[in-house]
Amino acid sequence: MKRMTWKSALLILVALAIPRVSQPASEDLALHDLGTLGGTVASASGINDRGQVVGFSTDASDQGHAVLWEAGRAIDLGFENGIVQDINNRGQIIGNHLGVPPPCDEPGPCFSIGVAFIWEAGTVTELGTIGGHGSYPWDINNRGQVVGVGRAASGDDHAFLWDAGTMT
Repeated sequence: MKRMTWKSALLILVALAIPRVSQPASEDLALHDLGTLGGTVASASGINDRGQVVGFSTDASDQGHAVLWEAGRAIDLGFENGIVQDINNRGQIIGNHLGVPPPCDEPGPCFSIGVAFIWEAGTVTELGTIGGHGSYPWDINNRGQVVGVGRAASGDDHAFLWDAGTMT
């Protein structure tokens, strides 16, 4: 009987550790055009388990709006030049009112960072800032906690957690 070498044992361990990816049948895949608010551009940025989708769309006059796609229709959330980032299973939507670009004397990207908000059933709650020039949300969980980035008065960007009205 042959003894297994360390190379053979390593090869077997690596082969067992590689996850098996199964491809769903092609008939299970579908692409759905969500439509626009009457314009020519739309972009989705988040989806929840209920199939609600949030993103951006232009209207017939080419103005950009935050949008919720639900039950086969596009719903204007009422934010011109606003961005919605994500939606949780409770239907809470996070986004950002775009602000005026800050002065930028340094090389590299300079961007406007406005104020983060939560939209829920037509009510908007601004999340505030961490004492600086704005905030941008990245994700929201099903408890309504939001994480993102805030620009401090020093101009440095810091991670934040917003929970029940408090930004940390």
